[in-house]
Amino acid sequence: MNKTLRGLLVAGVPAALGILFGVGVIMYGIQAGHKSEEASAKEDQKQKQTQASSTASGGGSEMKGFVSQNCATCHGQDLKGAFGPSLIKAGQSLSEEELVNILKNGKGSSMPKGLASGKEAEVAKYLKTLK
Repeated sequence: MNKTLRGLLVAGVPAALGILFGVGVIMYGIQAGHKSEEASAKEDQKQKQTQASSTASGGGSEMKGFVSQNCATCHGQDLKGAFGPSLIKAGQSLSEEELVNILKNGKGSSMPKGLASGKEAEVAKYLKTLK
């Protein structure tokens, strides 16, 4: 019995530490992808100032940058899925209205609401163009 207890400690302690480390890395990745309210307010002000020029040029590259900056942490740099599901598949299988609803209200415990900061319709339209 003494050997069994020692074996559990030798195997169990590193396994538990590994699990805790993995959860910490995931939580850090999720948190690092979200902006503080102050940074979001500054970005919103900057976006309002440049909105007219981006609308005139189509805004495609701006939306690509916005989605990469706000979504890639969970959905992967190529948006094909990572911690979160593929946004390419979501854009193909969900309607714009469904995408806007998810962006505004979140989904489950892993997709927080409000990450598109007032650009939900534009993000949904962009996701519908991904192939």
